[in-house]
Amino acid sequence: MGSGIAEFSITANGRWLLALYDPDEDRLEWERDYPLSAGANEIVFQVTDNAGNVTTTQRVIHIP
Repeated sequence: MGSGIAEFSITANGRWLLALYDPDEDRLEWERDYPLSAGANEIVFQVTDNAGNVTTTQRVIHIP
């Protein structure tokens, strides 16, 4: 197995968000399938590579 992304997920306040991985740009893009609530929103990105390594990043964003 080579390197690269095996699977990923993005959640907002615990709710799964639809996203696509663009390998040419090497980025995840949210498809805006769910409107985020006004105020603070906890966004969690989790990525697993083909070697089984898992990286999780958590951020809080504020929507006016």
